[in-house]
Amino acid sequence: MPADLTAAAVRRPVTTVVVYAAAILLGLYSFYQMGVDFLPDVEVQKLAVKTECPGVAAIDIEEEVTQTIEAALSGLYNIRNMRSVSRDDISMIYLEFSWDADMDLTFIKVRNKLDRIQQLLPDFAARPTILRFDPSSSPFMMLAVTGDRIERPVSDEDYRAALVELKDVAEAVVKPRLEQIQGVAQALVAGGLEKEVQVEIDRRKCLAYGVEFADVEAALTRFNANSAGGTIREGNLVYPLRIEGRYRDIEDIRKVPVKRIDNATVFLEDIATAKYGFKEPTGYNRLNGQDTITLYLYKKSGDNTVKTARKVESVLAALTLEFPDFRVIPIFDESEFIQEAVDNVLSSLYWGGFFAVLVLFLFIRDWKSPLIVGLAVPLSIVITFAVMYSIGIHFNVVSLGGLALGIGILVDNAIIVLDNVQRFRKQGFSRVEAAVEGTREVSLPIAASTFTTVSVFLPLVYIEGLAGALYFDQAITVVASLTLSLLVSITLVSMLLSRGDARGRLSRLWVLSKLGDRADALGEGAMRRYERLLAVCLQNKTATLVAIVVAAGLGLSLLSAVDRELMPTVDRKRLVLEVEFPASSLLLRTLAEVAEIEQLLGADPAIQTVYSSVGITDIDFDQSHRPGANKAVIEVKIAQEADTDAVAARLEALGRTATGYELSVRQPPSFLEHFFPPETSDFDVRLNGEDWGELAAVSKAIVALMEDMPRFAHVRWSLAEGAGGYEVSIDHGKAALYGIDAAKLADFLSREVQGSQPTQLADYSREVDVKLVVRREEALGLETLKRLSYPIRREEQTVYVPVEQLVSISPYAGYAALHRKNQSRTVEVGAELVKGDATEAKRQLEAAASRVEKPQDIWLEIGAVDEEMQEMLDDLSLTLIVSFCLVFAILAAKFESLKIPFVVISVVPLALVCVVATLYATGQTLNFMSAMGAVVLVGIVVNDSIVKVDFIRNRHLAGADLSAAIAEAGRKRLRPIAMTTVTTVLGLLPLALSTGQGAELHQPMAWVIIGGLTLATGLTLIVVPVIYSLVCGRVRA
Repeated sequence: MPADLTAAAVRRPVTTVVVYAAAILLGLYSFYQMGVDFLPDVEVQKLAVKTECPGVAAIDIEEEVTQTIEAALSGLYNIRNMRSVSRDDISMIYLEFSWDADMDLTFIKVRNKLDRIQQLLPDFAARPTILRFDPSSSPFMMLAVTGDRIERPVSDEDYRAALVELKDVAEAVVKPRLEQIQGVAQALVAGGLEKEVQVEIDRRKCLAYGVEFADVEAALTRFNANSAGGTIREGNLVYPLRIEGRYRDIEDIRKVPVKRIDNATVFLEDIATAKYGFKEPTGYNRLNGQDTITLYLYKKSGDNTVKTARKVESVLAALTLEFPDFRVIPIFDESEFIQEAVDNVLSSLYWGGFFAVLVLFLFIRDWKSPLIVGLAVPLSIVITFAVMYSIGIHFNVVSLGGLALGIGILVDNAIIVLDNVQRFRKQGFSRVEAAVEGTREVSLPIAASTFTTVSVFLPLVYIEGLAGALYFDQAITVVASLTLSLLVSITLVSMLLSRGDARGRLSRLWVLSKLGDRADALGEGAMRRYERLLAVCLQNKTATLVAIVVAAGLGLSLLSAVDRELMPTVDRKRLVLEVEFPASSLLLRTLAEVAEIEQLLGADPAIQTVYSSVGITDIDFDQSHRPGANKAVIEVKIAQEADTDAVAARLEALGRTATGYELSVRQPPSFLEHFFPPETSDFDVRLNGEDWGELAAVSKAIVALMEDMPRFAHVRWSLAEGAGGYEVSIDHGKAALYGIDAAKLADFLSREVQGSQPTQLADYSREVDVKLVVRREEALGLETLKRLSYPIRREEQTVYVPVEQLVSISPYAGYAALHRKNQSRTVEVGAELVKGDATEAKRQLEAAASRVEKPQDIWLEIGAVDEEMQEMLDDLSLTLIVSFCLVFAILAAKFESLKIPFVVISVVPLALVCVVATLYATGQTLNFMSAMGAVVLVGIVVNDSIVKVDFIRNRHLAGADLSAAIAEAGRKRLRPIAMTTVTTVLGLLPLALSTGQGAELHQPMAWVIIGGLTLATGLTLIVVPVIYSLVCGRVRA
């Protein structure tokens, strides 16, 4: 079949050129239509159920809300894990499903189950809402709205008014304009101050008129309503009648009738004041030390992030011209990172292709042949764009990384075709005969080589889980580009070689000519040394194999010295600082302290931007780390030329010297964090049980153990004490004595403490909340609460009973968060592993934890990052096994033998040993990417072995002595093997040496392939002939 394609391409050159021209046009069209993103679109198999319970303690939420919902959802099909965290005011339940689950159908099933148990939830629980986790659901751009007025206020009141004005501009002007952009799905506004109507009841006047809080609340609600009045007839026409009863302004609120006494009406203004004010802020957004309004922009799924961001920039420029007093400043732009990361991969791809072709000039010593061979690279890549576009793959660092990985391999087939065609020309064949017969002779070996490499990547398409979902794009791009390079080599390259003498002297290119002379001299010297070494090894086969086995054992021993991690850390030039003050700290104190931290950060020349979120802001993306008045998150943008690790070290030093608060530094959440459970550390210890007191005691002992072990740092405890509070217990006996309903008493206390929001006032195009509170001369404290009096109506008079006679008030200790896993109470102790191997650390901790006294119903689970990594490595191991079987099958079919494939793949174990040595030498870690590189190496490293074994076997079958066949193969196949290896290595070298954005993802894979291929090729030249002579020396297979 390949030979027929070659003959047809050589016989019909015009048709061949036209077909490839059409394919190039299709590829270029696809190139301009494809979107750009950092990573592929991967659907996360997770849902979260959020239930808000304002003013309720964590323990009550855990017992009455979280447990109820978990019981209802535990029977869902395809559910893998269920985790929950209950905090004051909120319950979050995280559901993880298997990768074959239909998330749209699962969403509907979860909604149905929640609706069925709604009546079982307590009254204080709001309707549960379902959140979908999607890596693309994070904002791709954050904008800050500021202006002249807020930067130069004339008074505190003017400053607050400026914040309100900024928010109005953001919501009424900026937000609608941005949401009109193609590609922007939503723009959310956060920060600033919000207006409200504050109605303050005078308690003494209420007592005089006999008016209660509930009377005022009911009146405000009752008199603020529109209603349909039916229709009226006017002549022959019918008109709808609308009765307008809503409040038009604050004066309408003041005139609301509350109660009628002795034919006299008590209006709200008689017992209360109504005025405009501002809602009490629960948090602040700040940019470089200044309060600001923040807009979060979300992208539509599948749209081009970079193009969408450019459109946003155009709209912002237009808004600046229209509203010169206001400015919209980008805080964070994901498209910048994406563009730089993609440009970095493209640059590596270009330079890799350049070096690969340059090597051809030095080896081949003319300029026409390398150009013909070099056509395989751009043609294969451009046509691959059409394949990617047709199946919905966009440009990202994974798909482009696949092309960059294959850049040096794409010329391998063309090199072998060229080398064989030139050999036929030297034997006296015509140009057409040499092109057809030379290609025919190597078509099956290069097809086998290509398919062995393809067989490594193809199983990735079928793997379930994150490994398969994440690297589907890379598998397709590599498979497509390698298959196309094979097609180009046996058709277009052969046709061009048949059209004329491909040789063209390099005499005019003096530099390349001299370099070529030097390369030839080195090659001849290497050839002589190789022949002598091979002869010695063939004479001492047993000693050679023993030496190689010993060297392999020494190489494997280095594995214990190689660090492990799940994925390489990508430097995004951003750092996140988490600041936490004592649990009872007020928001204003937190704000003041954060302002001082911002000044310190702003003085660092390596930090460009400081963005702070203090307290609880309008938008809270990560409910598992719910902030509070005592917490703040500060995100800093690092200058491009600065060292992020050095900045992080300075900030960590600042945290160690901090007094009055805790400061931790971390990288911003990465794409992969969407796939793993919330609050996972490098190393986790989970204690499971049913009694929170017992769990707390045992977990404190574990915390002490880990803090004393030098392997761990930043030990965190999920059950850390919260602010606690006061518990009000109603004395039901005394309440019954006075005829008081306990529920009404609880409602009375709740209104006294936090007021209520009975209605809203229409203010132009938006609704302004009306807040009803009791006016106080002093802040409501514990003693003030005790002095309150509960009104009891008896016939014509109202009797007031002191609250302290009806209730008892006592303090209670609270926890910051209560965790559960698979319906069992859990306490998590997390830490960062800073020294040694995770497996050894786990063993030591297990031994230490076994000495801790604990009740029988508490059990421990000790895990590490290796557990998540192990699941992904298991998938890759399966891929390796399947790939190994496919390679064996291809080789067995190629050689029609079950013995020779073992000779060819004997180099694979040696290649894996070389991987370990490479990781150790380059300082890379064993992670998913480096493991992926090892899998790729298996498909590449056998190619040279196939070429060599095929040549030896053919000469041996033709009657040549085995030793002579091996020697001839060494002479005639060393050059093409060296060329293919050097082009592959140099093609990957720019990717390995890259220091741009996102380079960390590809460096481990590139180094593994470079080092493994270089070392394994050297061993292949010795090991394969030795093993072949042992296995096939007595028979002609």
